[in-house]
Amino acid sequence: MRQVVLGSVRPVTATAEKRHTAFYGWRVVAAAFVLAAFGWGMGFYGPPVFLRVLGDTRGWPLPLISTAVTVHFLAGALSGASLAVLYRRFGAATITKAAAVSLAVGIAGWAAAQAPWQLFIAVLFSGAG
Repeated sequence: MRQVVLGSVRPVTATAEKRHTAFYGWRVVAAAFVLAAFGWGMGFYGPPVFLRVLGDTRGWPLPLISTAVTVHFLAGALSGASLAVLYRRFGAATITKAAAVSLAVGIAGWAAAQAPWQLFIAVLFSGAG
């Protein structure tokens, strides 16, 4: 490729072209990895671990905590079913950030719940995330 500058001709090097374009692919891969690690790790694989811990530390019956885990996954199914509409209305980045915050609030709620009703509010947040 040649570039004309004030009547003179000079070659444009490949390095000059690369400096002007940024490749964000690896940033996208890193962000997707972080989202997957936390989203799947806490949102999908976490509740069975929390089930045991809540039973041991709070003394709540296993069926109660299992019901909370079920509500968590049902909330996730409902929020997942409405993602297309939410993405169109608010954008993927906004919804992804909101989901991450919702998951974080929900997981904190799992840890802080002192009564079963608090646990069920927390699972709505974690499931929506």
